[in-house]
Amino acid sequence: ASMSGILDVIAHYDNGIDAIGYSVYAYSDGMYEDISEIKYIKVNGVEPSLTTLADGSYPLLGYNYAVFSADEPEDSNVRALVKWMQSDEGQQVITDAGYIPYRQVEGLTLPEPTSRKLYTAKATSGIAQPEKAADYYYLCNTLPDIFTTEGLDAAVQTFITEAEAELLQLDETEMQTFIKSRAPYGYGPRFVTQKALKNGYLSVIVGLRYNFGAQDSPDYYYDVRTAVFDIYTGEQLELSDLFFDGVDFVPLLNRCIANEAAKPYSLMGAGLTHDMLHDFTGLYEGEYAFTADSIIFKPNTCFADGVELSISDLSEYMVTSIPRDMIGYVDADIPIYKTLRLYHSGMIGSAEEKNGITIWYLNSKKAPVSDEVCVKINAFIDNIYETHFTDEKLMAVLTHKGITAQSVGIGPFPDFDVTLYGDRYIEFSGANLAFAKDSSVQSEFTVIEGHTNPFYFHYFFNAASGEALKIDDLFADGWEDSASYYILDENFNTWDSSTWTEYTAEIDLSSRILSISDYYSAPYRHGDLSDLDVPVAVSLTTENGVNVAVLVPREYIK
Repeated sequence: ASMSGILDVIAHYDNGIDAIGYSVYAYSDGMYEDISEIKYIKVNGVEPSLTTLADGSYPLLGYNYAVFSADEPEDSNVRALVKWMQSDEGQQVITDAGYIPYRQVEGLTLPEPTSRKLYTAKATSGIAQPEKAADYYYLCNTLPDIFTTEGLDAAVQTFITEAEAELLQLDETEMQTFIKSRAPYGYGPRFVTQKALKNGYLSVIVGLRYNFGAQDSPDYYYDVRTAVFDIYTGEQLELSDLFFDGVDFVPLLNRCIANEAAKPYSLMGAGLTHDMLHDFTGLYEGEYAFTADSIIFKPNTCFADGVELSISDLSEYMVTSIPRDMIGYVDADIPIYKTLRLYHSGMIGSAEEKNGITIWYLNSKKAPVSDEVCVKINAFIDNIYETHFTDEKLMAVLTHKGITAQSVGIGPFPDFDVTLYGDRYIEFSGANLAFAKDSSVQSEFTVIEGHTNPFYFHYFFNAASGEALKIDDLFADGWEDSASYYILDENFNTWDSSTWTEYTAEIDLSSRILSISDYYSAPYRHGDLSDLDVPVAVSLTTENGVNVAVLVPREYIK
């Protein structure tokens, strides 16, 4: 596990016997958010602290080494750096960072206690947490300018006007200097005002945004103002108002943010992550803004940039998870849509590493499905791995294909993931592309045939039974007579339906589902399909290996 992972296990252990963990003191003491739950083990009666580590009374210290070639020139940069590290100044810098100098330095001072104040609060929503979280929520595709709640329009506009006025007072030269230092090839700042409406909670963002200018790079905020309004009452909410009463939400929030901070913001960019000045140690007062489902950090806090991180994984603890259809609170002409809640691998699973592949299994303690379903699907996952992805099986495929190689691996992002769509169905997906290498040539090939995307495989299961999802699980009686059937080929990806090839043979209702998606312009890709105003496309593979897209009108969707 990561450094936070081992500390999580100890902090939240069930008080069973034989629990011990080993990690780095500088991390546990200065960076880990649940430090109050950790007890340090004394050695020879001495507990670790910066003082006892520095004076040697606590004996267990690890050392870091600078290693370089003996024939490095005397005036080289390497020798200059190491010489500085050994100097009094270098030793003080090491100490300031929370580590222990390797030698005693006269006048050396240990770090002063931080003046920053960690965010602490109790939930203030006044709303009790339901026994089971809803698996769907309501969204507006087009946001209203007029709300029926008295005074809400004026409150929102006042917030926007005052936020814009504050941001316009910022020093333009300082702003441009900072942005150029962070994003020399990017662009910005751009003045943005954004609104999002979910289950009757309106999030408003007014900010100055910049971008690195690289493909897949995120937008960052130089400075930002946010507000969250309850459109049912017109009240502007605090962060603590978003959580159910009785929920000790701050540790949950800090853990969620720590997990999000470590995630790549771009898989296409070789798993790039946000630049961090130090590990996330918890929310500090005055260093962040918030929306109904995100935290936005100011630049130069723990992040170098103004990063926005999702807290949607905490939705089961948040009042924003209660479905409210907003009818009567927004303009009647504005459509309101229902969308399924998605539970991703980290929320419902536990990971194992096998043959260079991170495999997520359903964890019955975390996933809101039965133990029996978890057992069935995990057995299926194991079977897929053992049948196709062990080193022996991959090398056998190479032999069959006549490829000579010294090594073979899955990539570029070799994860096997599980996703739960509401409490309706489960998707198991994974990387399906293998790379074979010898000394001079790299070959690639699809591991499991018969999937619409050669790079990934997908399998779908009924969340109630754990059995393979069937098309009848999705559609109401009589759907067959109203559906349209087309062969999935390159033409189907065009906008011109006249180029599509109709499939006229009978569809076996037990055909394996390849994909479930909305059909082009549906408002939300993973919506509760009964609310879509356009057909939904379900891809199937027939017994004779033909991939068919089935388009079904919304009135037949369960």
